[in-house]
Amino acid sequence: MQQVPRAVVAVLVAALALVAACSSPAQAPSAAPATTDAPATRTVTHALGTTGIPASPARVVSASVTMTGPLLGLDVPVVGTGTTRPGGVADPNGFFLQWAGQAVDRGVAGLGGPTVRVESVAAQQPDVIVGSAVGADAVTPEIYAQLSAIAPTIVLDHSRLSWQELSAQLGRDLGREAQATAAEQEYTARASAVGAGLDTSREAVAMTVTDNGFNVFTAESAQGRLLTGLGLRLKAVAPSGASGLGGSEVRRDVVPVAGENAGIFGDASLFFVNATDEDVAGYRTAQPVLGSLPAFAENRVHALGPESFRLDRFSAAAVLDRLEQQGS
Repeated sequence: MQQVPRAVVAVLVAALALVAACSSPAQAPSAAPATTDAPATRTVTHALGTTGIPASPARVVSASVTMTGPLLGLDVPVVGTGTTRPGGVADPNGFFLQWAGQAVDRGVAGLGGPTVRVESVAAQQPDVIVGSAVGADAVTPEIYAQLSAIAPTIVLDHSRLSWQELSAQLGRDLGREAQATAAEQEYTARASAVGAGLDTSREAVAMTVTDNGFNVFTAESAQGRLLTGLGLRLKAVAPSGASGLGGSEVRRDVVPVAGENAGIFGDASLFFVNATDEDVAGYRTAQPVLGSLPAFAENRVHALGPESFRLDRFSAAAVLDRLEQQGS
């Protein structure tokens, strides 16, 4: 048999090796990362722990009525909300007045309240639940455990935050940073214009009138921060009497003042939270010590409206409207 030349053999071996290489499955470089979509979840640290929630939630339930306005202000897809007693600060559905129209237009379901209704929350099949850590609509640790068994749950303490800070925190938690930034920029521009028309020469006191006297909002409260953001200086007052807020938590956003001690407000301008002009006119006679203060004699009393009880993007705008109409 004729012997094949070595040069030809070498060429054939090389060709076969090339064919084998081409027919073998391609191997991805080990150093190249696999192609992935955006993270499926994000980790959120909140008042009751740390929770992993969907990066883009589609069905959010506000277990606490207090949290609904901030969520709607960020265009979060809220499908259900806790409610409060109709009347006063709320519409017939139990939705706070400042965002009731938004909730109705979006078809948000009312779940009852203000205490959290766990079964009603579950019926909405949420992928994220948001609740408040304080107030009558608070998510307690026991309720938190029940809600967490339904869907990832985050609980925020709004009592020490301005509405902008709460909005920014929710924006980070729920992937709505751009919406939070836009809301703050819009408000800041308007507040600068309104604040320029206010009398800032005297100290200010923001309060609600209660059966026990007054709850005065501190510089740590959302209402106090709104006023200081307008250039006003809050008067520091000593606590006396009972707040009537209920609950066992220590509140740093309000200070109770007994009705007979209204004289401590001195020459301050008075801003009444959760009150109409008619309410304020009635305080002059119903609260004799309060009504004798210089603010009443000099027309330096301001009704901030029922919307001001819980501040969010919508109610903060409504407060600015009222102050602008009332002038200095």
